[in-house]
Amino acid sequence: MFLHIIEGLQTASLVALCVASVVCLASRLIRAIRGFAAIILYACMILWVPSLCLWCGTNIYLGWGMFLVIVGILLGGVGVVPIALLCFLFTGQWGQVLNLLFQCAVIAAGYFTFGWFMKPSVKTLPGSA
Repeated sequence: MFLHIIEGLQTASLVALCVASVVCLASRLIRAIRGFAAIILYACMILWVPSLCLWCGTNIYLGWGMFLVIVGILLGGVGVVPIALLCFLFTGQWGQVLNLLFQCAVIAAGYFTFGWFMKPSVKTLPGSA
């Protein structure tokens, strides 16, 4: 049953990646919708982070056992991601390493983009200049 949940999250993450790609391409062409694109990308990040953590936790469990999954969860929940990266590196699963690095880069880029477009504009108060 747990694997069905992960399959569903992976499918939803793939759909979110397609939506985010289209929205980012459109925001590159149409400057007025960049704020909207940042919100859509942030919504996709909310879906990608749990999907990534569950995928990493499952791969750690299948590869190295439950002990490292518990250690990763105790490292703040997202500690399973670096442990999964080490697991993939030590077992020579280079495709999984690239997949994990790509997903982390997409998530980081999404949060950076959201923060960049959603930051408040700093204006000086009248008479303070």
